[in-house]
Amino acid sequence: MVAAVAAAAIVLLGAVIGLATHGSPSAGRATALGPRHPQAADIAPAPTVYAQTPVPITPTPSPTRAPTALPVVFINAPLSTERGEQVTVRVRTTAHTACTITIGYPSAPALSPDESGADGVAAWTWQVRKNAPRGTWPLAVTCGSSTASSQITIG
Repeated sequence: MVAAVAAAAIVLLGAVIGLATHGSPSAGRATALGPRHPQAADIAPAPTVYAQTPVPITPTPSPTRAPTALPVVFINAPLSTERGEQVTVRVRTTAHTACTITIGYPSAPALSPDESGADGVAAWTWQVRKNAPRGTWPLAVTCGSSTASSQITIG
């Protein structure tokens, strides 16, 4: 009987070794021999997770188009006048634009700014003094950011 028990133990030990190396249909279940160790083919790969840095969404503002500034254009220059006469300078530029004028002869009046009308015209009128120096003198008109130059001749 001892021989029969020893033979049964050897058969049982061989079965255990065979199950441990080859698996069995009941591989995923615990057996009387304990839980089965997972094989490489039994393990699913972990999903790849990429860390992403959040990027704030900043709206891009639409460019606002500034009104196109027209150049200053003299309508009636260069001017020619006599001492003691009244003279008018007219320019055309962007509508509703503040304009200033500078007259370059000695004793010339300092004229107030004018705003161009809906038609873009700005004008200044003044009396040339009787003792104004004869000659050709500069005129400059600035409307907004645009400037133009011309001349006045006093005879």
